[in-house]
Amino acid sequence: MTDTTAGEQHCFLMRVRPERIDDYVRDHEHVWPEMQDALRRAGWGDYSLFLDRPTGLVVGVVTSDDFGAAQRRMDAEDINTRWQESMAGYFLPVDDRVAPGDIVELEQYFHLA
Repeated sequence: MTDTTAGEQHCFLMRVRPERIDDYVRDHEHVWPEMQDALRRAGWGDYSLFLDRPTGLVVGVVTSDDFGAAQRRMDAEDINTRWQESMAGYFLPVDDRVAPGDIVELEQYFHLA
């Protein structure tokens, strides 16, 4: 079990193509065990994804001591490269700041513990 008190919470957005939502959700019901292990090794803890089906907006919440370093460690994982290739067709840009599949990290301004 992940210690959810370690590290800081980070929240990010992605957007899924409306016509691909069911497939996207189905794929996440069966995330490869090797991918889950890589996320843990890289420092992604207490990781959840939430979906607004009408808009395709995905909200991710993760706890990490250093989210930037955790992202870089995942970028170096072969399993992540394969996972991202399998996910590539699902995404639209969140907005005009990013490419399809890129995340937009949100600023935390309030937290009630």
